Amino acid sequence: MLAQIVGLSFACQPNAAAYIPLQHRYPGAPKQLDPGKTLATLRPLLENPKLAKVGQNIKYDWIVLKRYGIQLDGVVFDTMVASYLLNPTRRAHNLETIAAEYLDHAMISYKEVTGGVKDAKGFEGVPIEAAVPYACEDADITFNGNVRNMCG
Repeated sequence: MLAQIVGLSFACQPNAAAYIPLQHRYPGAPKQLDPGKTLATLRPLLENPKLAKVGQNIKYDWIVLKRYGIQLDGVVFDTMVASYLLNPTRRAHNLETIAAEYLDHAMISYKEVTGGVKDAKGFEGVPIEAAVPYACEDADITFNGNVRNMCG
């Protein structure tokens, strides 16, 4: 719950996700947008209850954003909660499992992006070129696969 926001990914239409890198730290990392200014710019959208938000384990994002002074509003669907409701006995409700089952899609894994050992490098150490496809795929799969594919 003390996670720092390294970047943000969004999908507002199918197959068109975007990633905003904010705090990638590795030798040769390019200059990135200022996290405070970027979140201040996004605050009206994130706090707008009329703009529907869908996420995977969005309660976690909610908690992290709250630490940055943002009150996420307009949450209408959480793919992790839906996965649990559809099959509460399943052991895993992560996005990789959901994408494989409902979309027949094998996702890029966190381990692949961070070097094989969970949290060994941390996402801030992942080169932006590798972070973009991973983060955008998460946003795109969540957007494309939410209500339509999970609930009929």
